[in-house]
Formats: sequence, structure tokens, C-alpha cells
Amino acid sequence: KNLRTYSRNEQVPARPVLLQNAVQEACSLLEGRLVKAGISVQLDVPDDLPPVMAGDVRLQQVFVNLFSNAIDAMKAAPEKILFVRAMADPGGVQVSVQDTGPGVPEEVLESVFDPFYSTKDVGEGMGLGLSITYGIVRRFGGVITVSNAHEGGAVFTVTLPGAEYADEAAE
Repeated sequence: KNLRTYSRNEQVPARPVLLQNAVQEACSLLEGRLVKAGISVQLDVPDDLPPVMAGDVRLQQVFVNLFSNAIDAMKAAPEKILFVRAMADPGGVQVSVQDTGPGVPEEVLESVFDPFYSTKDVGEGMGLGLSITYGIVRRFGGVITVSNAHEGGAVFTVTLPGAEYADEAAE
């Protein structure tokens, strides 16, 4: 279904949703993997964030994909912490997902959202997770970027338009 959505560029209906719910649901879905991998999660996601224009399931998928990549990236990390921070941003909400893995090599930073691009070994992924995530965020009128934290690890930042700015974002 995800591949079909990606290949057909299906429209994803957007409506006002609470980002904090999508983050919590993604954490719940991945709780078993997080515990098994020995990863602690530090959430800084206020309850009073304004609603964003998105779809419940697709927004949850964005965070499941980002958290799953972080879990994979921290496989060999001595300290395993997933940081999720969200804050209201002029015009919407910004959320960053940071891991304590090795980070993204500088030479591939611009390729991570490309379809079928993967740094994983053969058989460990199709290289579509971040591409699909990128497409979903863009269809919601948002932006997703990747960088490396100064202290190490990758940081994915998602900025979504607030529900009150939806008409402006869609133009």
C-alpha cells in the first residue's frame, strides 16, 4: 500500500490533527522494538501544541518511519537515546527526532530522501521509508530536513503548517 501511495502520488486528505497524538501512537507501536534494543525515549512534546494539517494515520507513519530508522541507526551505539522535541513554530509546529547513532555521512545527507536510497545492507530495507516520509510531509504542506547533531547522531526535523494556516500552505 505504501509503495502504491508513493508510485501513484496519491493525495492524502488533510484535516486538523494533534501531532502529539501521532508521536504517542508511534511510540506505542514501536515500544517492543525500543525496549528490546535498549533505547530510552525522551519526549519533550507539550500537550498544548496547536493542531496541524495532516492525516492521523499518515502522520503516525511519518513518526514510525523516523523512529524505526533511529532504532536501526543506534544498533551499535554505546548510549541509546531517542530524543523527540516539538514546539509551536510561527505558522505551525516543528518536531525534531534525534538519535545517538553515528549520524548521516556528510556525502549522503542530500540523498537520504531519494527513492530506493539506503545505507543498510541488502535485505534490510528497500530505501523507501524516508522517501515516503518526505512525500507525506510535503503533501501536508510541510517540510522535512536532515542534519547531524553537534554531539553526534542524526536529526530529522519536520515542520507542519498549523490548521489555521492551511489555506495559505495549500496555495
